[in-house]
Parts: sequence; C-alpha cells; structure tokens
Amino acid sequence: MDIKERIDNIKDYFNEMKVMAGDDGSQFIYVSVKFPRNWIINDELEAKFNVTVMNGNDGNHYFCTDITNGIDCVFDAVEYNVEKMQEAIERAQLLSKKTMELRDIFENESIDTSDLRGLTFSYGRNGRQPGDGGDIILPKKRGGKDRKEQQSTEKPQEETEVLNE
Repeated sequence: MDIKERIDNIKDYFNEMKVMAGDDGSQFIYVSVKFPRNWIINDELEAKFNVTVMNGNDGNHYFCTDITNGIDCVFDAVEYNVEKMQEAIERAQLLSKKTMELRDIFENESIDTSDLRGLTFSYGRNGRQPGDGGDIILPKKRGGKDRKEQQSTEKPQEETEVLNE
C-alpha cells in the first residue's frame, strides 16, 4: 500500500506526517492523529509495533518510530488503535442493547418468577445453532402450555426452551 492509501485508511483522524531529525542526527517518522476525546491508546501498542506514542498539549497523539522501521509500522500502530477503540465502542453498544433486551424480558414479558430464577446464559460464535450457545435459556414448563396459561403452582421440568436473540 502506498502512503496515500495509508493516510486514506485513517483520514478521519489524520493530521500530518513528518520525517524529523533527532539531536543525534538520527531520523524518525511521526504521524499526528486526533482521536475522539474518550479514546485511549492501547497498552500493548508501543511494544507490538516498535513505536512511541506521545500526547500533545493540543489533544493530538504523535506516533513516532525510527526511520529504519519504515512508515508502515507507524500506520499499522494507528490503524490497530483505531480498530481496538471501534471494537470497544461496539462492545459497549452491544452491552447496552443486550441489557435493554434483558430488562424487557424481566419487565414486560409474562414469565413466571420461577422461570426467571432458572434463567441461564451462554455464548457462542456466529453461525451457531439454537441451543448450542449464545441463547437465553428458560426452563420449560410441563405440558407445553403457553407461559401465560400456566398455573404458578406447576414446577419446571428439566427440559429447556430456547429464546433466540
């Protein structure tokens, strides 16, 4: 990938790229980016990509490396941090969504308290079949009646019923 493509990949955050000379005559590359205020720099980033990240007073982050490491390691580090933060945002959004779904089950569904006590959670990968992970599993009542029709005195059977996402 050429430099233009690398910049395009991070264009929402990119400010500038420079090659600078150190006091000892060595040269280094830095890429300046501005991330959203609540973003952080991944802890493993510097060791993983052989870069140094400095926070500027202007809210920018400066990803730097020796010129002998090449520009790709700097762009790889920035892209890695962007991916990690986007993943963290998606996880937070999913947690909020799943919390609302669970709240809806507890508040709006006509499910007996005994069924809610037996509620279990498991997770799996995409492409799974119902019941093999990732589903909310409620104990199934005897007789296969609708939960709304069942008497609260009936005891749940050992079988389970799967509620898919």
